[in-house]
Amino acid sequence: MIDKNLVNQIKSGAAGVIATDTIYGIICDALNEDAVAKVDRVKGRPLDKRYIMLIGDVSQLNDFKITPTEAQLAVMQKIWPAPVSLILPRGDDNLGYLRPGLTGLAFRIPEPKELREFVMQTGPLIATSANVSGQPIGKDLNEIKTQLPGLDFYIEGQSGSVPSKIARLHEDGYVEWIERS
Repeated sequence: MIDKNLVNQIKSGAAGVIATDTIYGIICDALNEDAVAKVDRVKGRPLDKRYIMLIGDVSQLNDFKITPTEAQLAVMQKIWPAPVSLILPRGDDNLGYLRPGLTGLAFRIPEPKELREFVMQTGPLIATSANVSGQPIGKDLNEIKTQLPGLDFYIEGQSGSVPSKIARLHEDGYVEWIERS
C-alpha cells in the first residue's frame, strides 16, 4: 500500500530515508533543486559524485529530456528492473544541480513492483546511500538517524545490503561496466 502522505511530502520537497531493493537510501524529488540541495548538505556529498535517479519506468526519462536510442531501449528492456544503474548522456542543461560538470546521469528501475509504483506517483527520485559521504553505508535505521539528523522522514523496511552495479550505456547499446570507488 502506497503512503499518500509520504508521496505528498516528497512532492513538497521533503527528503528522507527508505529501504530500497539495494540498500537504505536517502531519497528526494530529483526535479526539486531545493530538496536535492538538502540531501547534499546532510550527506556532505562532493559535487563530482553522481546521484542515482530511481524511475518507475523509462517514460520518466522524459522528465530529464532524455530520449534513449532504440539500441539503448533494447538494453534497458533486458536489464531493468534490476539493481543496475545505467548512466545516460545528460539531456537537460537546466538540471545542472544534479551534478554540475558531469556529462551523464545515472538511472535505475528498482525490482520491487511496489517501489516502482511509488516512484510513478512521486516522480523520479534521487537515491543515494544512507550515510555521510566517506562513511560506511548505514544498515540500521537507528544508526542512520544518528549519522544523518535533519532529514524529514526515516522509514523502516526490508532492504538489501549491496549497492547497485553501475554501467555507462552508450548510444549504440554498448554497456561499459564501471567499478565503484
